[in-house]
Amino acid sequence: MEKKYCLECEEILRGRTDKKFCGDSCRSAFHNRMKNAKNPMMRLIDSRLKKNRQILDYFLNNVADDNGRVSLTAIRRVGFAFDYFTHKEDDSAIYYCYDLGYLIDPEQKIIEIKQTSIDTGVDLFL
Repeated sequence: MEKKYCLECEEILRGRTDKKFCGDSCRSAFHNRMKNAKNPMMRLIDSRLKKNRQILDYFLNNVADDNGRVSLTAIRRVGFAFDYFTHKEDDSAIYYCYDLGYLIDPEQKIIEIKQTSIDTGVDLFL
């Protein structure tokens, strides 16, 4: 009988004849490695979008005034990347990072952050 080896750690497999991995951890590691190798750029973009959303959420809930406004300099300082957003309203300058939208004032000094309702598609900018 021919010996079979784990596709991840190359240990000898015992048990079923159609087994490919020695355990769940090797199976997960193998598939994660394969997935990450296929789309490194997509992974990088998704990571950047998530970081932007996290920054917007933090500023909206901890720093912003009652109107959701914060200093553009402050949000830049913590690493917000304005080149990354999920979508933009066609007729306005409102950019979105998932469910959080932001609008930069004409003087480029203040950013206004508002949360949108994804279920209805209605934004909460008033």
